[in-house]
Amino acid sequence: MNKQTNKQTLELAEEFNLKFNIDKCHFFLNQVKFCGRIFSNSGVKHDPSRIEALAGMPCPKKANDLQQILMASQWMSRSIPDYNKIVVPLQDILEAAMKDQPRRTKRVASKLSLTQFGWSQSHITAFDQLREAILKSVQLAYPDYSMVQCVFSDASYYCSSGVVTQIPPEDIEKPFADQNHQPLGFVGHRFNGSELNWATIDKEAFATKDTLKKLNYLLHTAKPFYLFTDHRNLISMYNPIKCSKQSAERLIRWGLELRDFNYIIRHIPGEQNHWADLLSRWGGNNFDKSSDNRKPPIKVAALRAFDNKSQKQFEPIDPLYRVQPFINIVWPEV
Repeated sequence: MNKQTNKQTLELAEEFNLKFNIDKCHFFLNQVKFCGRIFSNSGVKHDPSRIEALAGMPCPKKANDLQQILMASQWMSRSIPDYNKIVVPLQDILEAAMKDQPRRTKRVASKLSLTQFGWSQSHITAFDQLREAILKSVQLAYPDYSMVQCVFSDASYYCSSGVVTQIPPEDIEKPFADQNHQPLGFVGHRFNGSELNWATIDKEAFATKDTLKKLNYLLHTAKPFYLFTDHRNLISMYNPIKCSKQSAERLIRWGLELRDFNYIIRHIPGEQNHWADLLSRWGGNNFDKSSDNRKPPIKVAALRAFDNKSQKQFEPIDPLYRVQPFINIVWPEV
């Protein structure tokens, strides 16, 4: 807090007869710890002592141990890229354990051994990945509305993920690998029930809608933000200037929700979509916007499909399209 801000704060407090406890006031600090987070001039990060405590928790044996770990780590999910994908196996076994219980309380969960419900090496691996992700939780930047906000989203069969970043205005026309992205927040969603049967375009559209909904407080700005998608069909469907008629009511409904935002939608080719690179680039607690940790562009090999019966080779498959395996098709092969 600088002197001018300090003066304005005290003047407002005097105007509205607001009193402060001097023993609880601190002025001109370089960083402040509040609600388990540390706020400094470089951004917001989680308290290292809490991170160490979470990462040091032993491998769970009872359902209540796993329940406690998942609830605690969920609180940090806005700073953990791909959190929802990491915890899928752990959520599955916890759901299996609690499914037929009369109540989902800690007391009931404490009586359930995870080994009874198939706890295996794959779950141990997922737990280790979660601890590593907690240790590498990302420091988030403060929103700067003189910069340009960017939204990236992606979807797989089980989960969707999204991130909001900001870049200097002069970076928007640069190649993606040369842009200086500062992360503002990460979100995700796990597909359940009938959502798992959605078509690829539905899942990709939902990933976009879900990201905008959960991080909308970062995106209602005077100037438009940039919305990037590697699914070309969504460019015409969700273009705020020219929106084509859609046959799926679900996509229409989501498209109407997007009309609340001021954005420019752009297509980013699959081979240039550095989504994974973007996430790995922020795999650490210390975010320094002056540092340059850029990696070379990710190369995506062309995919070819073969019909098992006729051995006919089809044309190379555009990496933008993600097709589920068909009967009698070996898919994919490089």
